[in-house]
Amino acid sequence: METPKSSYSAAVVLAAGLSSRMGRQKLLLEIDGMPLIRKVAAAYCAAGMSETLVVTGHERQAVEQAVAGLGVRCVFNPDYAQGQAASIRAGLAALTEACDLVLIGLGDMPLLDAADIRALRQRWAASAQPICVPFCAGQRGHPIAFAAGQIEAILAGRLRVGQQRLIEDNPERVDCWESDNPHYVIDIDTPADLSALPARAGKPTG
Repeated sequence: METPKSSYSAAVVLAAGLSSRMGRQKLLLEIDGMPLIRKVAAAYCAAGMSETLVVTGHERQAVEQAVAGLGVRCVFNPDYAQGQAASIRAGLAALTEACDLVLIGLGDMPLLDAADIRALRQRWAASAQPICVPFCAGQRGHPIAFAAGQIEAILAGRLRVGQQRLIEDNPERVDCWESDNPHYVIDIDTPADLSALPARAGKPTG
């Protein structure tokens, strides 16, 4: 049975990390003429999400300034040093509207665009499982699509969003979507990742 298509959808974009492996705030790196976090947040807006939240933490003011004017809502996570799980909880707790679909994505994915986000939404809508995780060449990717009915379990700690545990603990609830699109798996963590980006920036073949 197909999952109904969403009428109200939200995106939670994680942008609170310390960027320790980069040695500077990676979300402010200029990609295609704009800060990386602005490029990523704009993709979610262009994909037609009803609401896009950007969870901030490290260098909060600079990150918030980088997305100013996009129509996104920034949510500060004071516990950002505790890792992604704390930021996910902060973002989900800040949702103000009842929604059908939530995408949880990373702020450092420079190739992700609106078409990629729409394709994931379409896959989720056609799946029998409430959770969809994109893969490319066997590598797990982002964003992860959740039916909104899973939010309570995430906030209560019953559903672990860390990808490996998520799939291992909930195989009956997760659609592992093998895509040929590398945009779902390319992020920037280190200077080497940044240097390699031009060579990895090709469009998917399929």
